[in-house]
Amino acid sequence: MNKLNELQELIQSEWKKALAQPRIANFVETAAANDRRIIAVYMIQVYYYAFHTARNQALVGLNLANTDSKYMQFCFEHALEETGHELMALHDLRSIGIIFKDKADIPEPLPSTDLLIAYLYYV
Repeated sequence: MNKLNELQELIQSEWKKALAQPRIANFVETAAANDRRIIAVYMIQVYYYAFHTARNQALVGLNLANTDSKYMQFCFEHALEETGHELMALHDLRSIGIIFKDKADIPEPLPSTDLLIAYLYYV
């Protein structure tokens, strides 16, 4: 069995476990869970938060007060791992038929998302 099949089986197994929980199963059965507008609003917020995660990690590594080179390396490696994850949110949006021709067309983040991002940089 190749790695892709293993991953697919793992995902199916995790979904089966999740859907066995009444609260999750109930949510999936509701109209809200199947309303692509709600999913789109959520994924747009994920896009903005993920966009800033790698940048924030890199800034942490640039902290001039930090003299621990191993920690700095960890921050930069983590930033590299996070780079581009916001594109997964755009991919998920495309999978439900929501396509932005240009990044400028993506609606602005909600105020609560802006607050979370500001807090991320503040901390």
